[in-house]
Amino acid sequence: NRVDECPALREVLLPVLLLYGSHTLLSLNLSNKTMPGEVIGWLQDFKEELLEEVAKNDMLLVEALHMGENILGSAIARQDGKVYETLLEWAQTANSMNHPDNVRRVR
Repeated sequence: NRVDECPALREVLLPVLLLYGSHTLLSLNLSNKTMPGEVIGWLQDFKEELLEEVAKNDMLLVEALHMGENILGSAIARQDGKVYETLLEWAQTANSMNHPDNVRRVR
């Protein structure tokens, strides 16, 4: 099916594509400074609005695109269901605050 034949698909995908485009334009401008300030401001505002819009469907998009925990950096996305075990492992191994070198002694 074409996107214009499926309004629900268009409603979900259009903000994602616009977000990608606005992010890309803003990134390009950082390196070559070609856009006027008011355009940059508008794009930044537009990008923020799109982030809110995309967030409404974020779980649907994650499920549809079969994104795993490695891509998302999220224990909730684990395919094996070991959410709590993963959170504990990350807290013990990946959190720099749990290493003795980073703990200050309280006197």
